[in-house]
Amino acid sequence: MRPGAAALSAVRAAAAAAVAAACLAFVGWMLVAATPTIKQSEGVKSLKTSSLSGPTILMILLTWVSLLVATLLTLALRRMPSVRMQPPPARDSGWVAKARRVLAWQVPPRRFFDYWCDGLNVGEALGVLLWLGLNAWWLGQLCSRSFANATSATQRLEKTAVAFGKMMAPNLMLLFLPVPHCSFITWGTGISRNALIRYHRWLGHGTIWVLNLHAILYYIAWGIQHEFRAEFVAWEGKVNNLAGSIGWFFVLALWVTSLEKVRRRLYQLFFRCHIICFLGFFLFSCAHYAQSYTYFVPGLLLYAADLVLRAGQLCNVTPIVAAVVDDVAGTATLQLQADKSLDLKPLTEVWLSVPQISRWRMHPFSVADCSGSRLTLHVKRYGAFTKSLLEGLRQRSITAVRVVGPHGACDATLGCQLSPPDSWLRYNSLLLIGGGVGVNALLSMLRSIAAQRAAGQHAGLPRRVRCVWAARSVREFHTLDAPLLLAATDPSGWLDLSLHVTGSSAPAIELPSKGGEAHLPKEGSSGSFKASDTASCDSSVKDPSEAETEDAQLLAPHAQRTASPFFWSMLRPVQPQTFGVAHIAAVNILVVFGAFCAALLAASYNSQVVQWKGGMLFAVLLSALALGLPFAVAVFPVHAFRYWRAARVVRQGADGCKAEITTPYTANSALLDSACTVDKLSVILGDASLEVQQGRPDVEGLLRKAAAEAGPGNVVGVYAGGPPPLMTAVHLAVARLNGGACTGGAEGAYLELHKEAVEL
Repeated sequence: MRPGAAALSAVRAAAAAAVAAACLAFVGWMLVAATPTIKQSEGVKSLKTSSLSGPTILMILLTWVSLLVATLLTLALRRMPSVRMQPPPARDSGWVAKARRVLAWQVPPRRFFDYWCDGLNVGEALGVLLWLGLNAWWLGQLCSRSFANATSATQRLEKTAVAFGKMMAPNLMLLFLPVPHCSFITWGTGISRNALIRYHRWLGHGTIWVLNLHAILYYIAWGIQHEFRAEFVAWEGKVNNLAGSIGWFFVLALWVTSLEKVRRRLYQLFFRCHIICFLGFFLFSCAHYAQSYTYFVPGLLLYAADLVLRAGQLCNVTPIVAAVVDDVAGTATLQLQADKSLDLKPLTEVWLSVPQISRWRMHPFSVADCSGSRLTLHVKRYGAFTKSLLEGLRQRSITAVRVVGPHGACDATLGCQLSPPDSWLRYNSLLLIGGGVGVNALLSMLRSIAAQRAAGQHAGLPRRVRCVWAARSVREFHTLDAPLLLAATDPSGWLDLSLHVTGSSAPAIELPSKGGEAHLPKEGSSGSFKASDTASCDSSVKDPSEAETEDAQLLAPHAQRTASPFFWSMLRPVQPQTFGVAHIAAVNILVVFGAFCAALLAASYNSQVVQWKGGMLFAVLLSALALGLPFAVAVFPVHAFRYWRAARVVRQGADGCKAEITTPYTANSALLDSACTVDKLSVILGDASLEVQQGRPDVEGLLRKAAAEAGPGNVVGVYAGGPPPLMTAVHLAVARLNGGACTGGAEGAYLELHKEAVEL
């Protein structure tokens, strides 16, 4: 190894060790905070400032600063050469592979755990046991000290209630860590935000049960002492009982509306209650006990940085440059122009905000194609949001959206909503199983592989890819384009693409070549829409040399000026969320600095008034400084400058571009020329065709075949995306075929599952 390479490797190892040390400091605080020994030491007391106590300063150093250091070091690792998101090739040998296999082994009874918590592997079970052990440690430490002075059962009951209240500290610190879209956790561990949100739900249920015990035990003690009414309405004092009860009621409302059945059926109710109830819980918890902010802030700091970065993107409004709607299948394809600075990759995802539908609600969509400078999204009508979106596209009343993302572009964010964008390069053999529009993320992988193979870039790509796509209607397959269909009929046979229709067949779709109209028969008729009815019009082909002119045209003034929260009057391509690691670092530093200033100001005020006022003041100051300061200093000025620079280009008439957009959006060659014709039995595009099979695919049979073809000692990457029944079938079949935790795949190769479905 060259001396320079050896030194660089040593620096990377030191930085990784420092990240681990920062995380251990965070965990260490959660352990020592339950004991008074450290807090009462003279060294800790000497950290005291004029307004903050020594233990509070120690808490800030070991939690706030530790998370900041871990973030900054992770960013530094990203800047070092040879540090990539792409992991080494997957192998089924060695202690690392065996350890990963043991941790990924699904704990029985698998069907029960899949129903209850979407599956439970050994690693997750160990995490649950560690969480239980942490809470048991806190409860034991707190009760052992407080029971020494308790002389009656009622006093012990009250002391236990106090202990459960203090146990909220480690639980709230952990609760918000998985929430951000972009953080050092997702990048450093490779765990997608989909999986982290699942853990957030688990932590949420556990935290709420701890809070329930805190409140209920207090209510029982007050009832035994016949002081329930007096204690319940107590507002003044060190602890504000009424504020605590109000905060608990907010949590109960949040809990009920977060249950899966409520969340899926009444998503709008869930979304609004989640925000309002959390804000109410945070505000009244700080009023209940002023030091409660120390419980919330560590996890919220990462989320605050994520919110600030997302808010910068939402300043901009992006036009829909092309759209086609099929009313019968209930699907639509739309394209968004992306800024040239975005490095678009497969397995990315965007969140759309449509002002005509809701100014606050956002909906996630996997990117089906990110080639070139456009994001292609396939949308299916499922709920109220997608129904309104398709109707607006068909009537051409929705012409612009606000976009957050794409999440997963390695240069733009620290995290990924789905699997890391290059994770599939680890495998020589891939099996992709998709259902409905859940196949979008998988199609982006296929299109990337097909494009690289067409360009002669075979090195590092999977040698064998098998893709199975099941849909209710045959019309959903019209989103297949020429590269995929040609790849499926390639004599080399690297791609085996099979289509399955599980519902009743529908009339044929005839999508003509450029210059024509898109004929989409209405349900129950054999006629066709006009191009304007299908939200399609001019389909002229854009020359790559005209990119600058096209970008400038997208900046033209539009009618929906109120679509931007800052009343910016020009449409723009999808803007980057961040502008390099220095920008991310600056935002995170300013978030922590703003939170520290809020703590100083609130503590100074808290010493002069009753504590509930100081607690509420901190809740307000934290929101204003931890969010407002980084947005005002590091985010808004950058986006405003880019907007001003783009506006100047338009005013100067760059390349003679027009100052107005004559049509809301167009259907270009990507939507018309490359679209296929679908009949009841096949998908056709030119001379290429692909048969459509009736019925559901045999998931377990497909997995067995893929494992047998790869052979023992190898690993097959299984990527699945689709509705819950399909995901359950794939998950259980993979668990069965992989066998025991140590024996692995008895049927052949080991199957490594990646779930690419975003669950709302």
